[in-house]
Amino acid sequence: MALRAITFDFWGTLYWMPTDGTSRERRTKLLHRYLTEQGYAIPYERLRAALDESFRRAYEVWMQEMRTADTAERLRWILADIGATLPPQAFDALKRELEETLLSEPVTPIPGAIEVMRALAERYSLGLISDTGMTPGRVLRHFMARDGILDLFRHCTFSDETGRAKPHERQFLDTLNQLGARPEEAVHIGDLTATDITGARRVGMKAVLFTGVTQGQDPSQAHAVISSYKELLPILRAWSDS
Repeated sequence: MALRAITFDFWGTLYWMPTDGTSRERRTKLLHRYLTEQGYAIPYERLRAALDESFRRAYEVWMQEMRTADTAERLRWILADIGATLPPQAFDALKRELEETLLSEPVTPIPGAIEVMRALAERYSLGLISDTGMTPGRVLRHFMARDGILDLFRHCTFSDETGRAKPHERQFLDTLNQLGARPEEAVHIGDLTATDITGARRVGMKAVLFTGVTQGQDPSQAHAVISSYKELLPILRAWSDS
């Protein structure tokens, strides 16, 4: 198989956070500030519970509908839960602050990822296929640009921009179309079996499970399993030469 394209997941594969990855406390404080400014006296713990419920509901949407609920949808859930409303200008301002919360968090590349991306870009077309939560693709692109790897990727597919999420086949096929590669000429690397590995295999791609951050995934569905980036290049070379 002559490999032409390599695609990657974002969270847990290229980037991670040493915290819980959701910034729930910071976002709860934002909700509390905005609602207090509008005259509401809602206890902090009640807001935290409503935010947590929005995460639970968003997970169900992700798994059942193969799409990700964006920040606006989640914020509407939260406001309905607590019986509050916000003027359009305040709603939009709060939404943007919720989306940009991680800009002040320690979002860092997985060790070895940047070096491997630069090496792979010399030989393959690189793509990103990422499911997003409250942090949209425009913010994730900021981290990639900050670390000097955004330009290495020929195309980035984010679920908030497409209205679909992995394992939906269009997330993979549309990305490959942008990369000029057929599924049998491509490999996807991700950390979640249910979305990354299942989705890639459904369209005929090779699938590599990355276990360096996320634990407890089923490795049996992947064509290969790696726990560090130093293991990836030999696998890709073997597939390319076979």
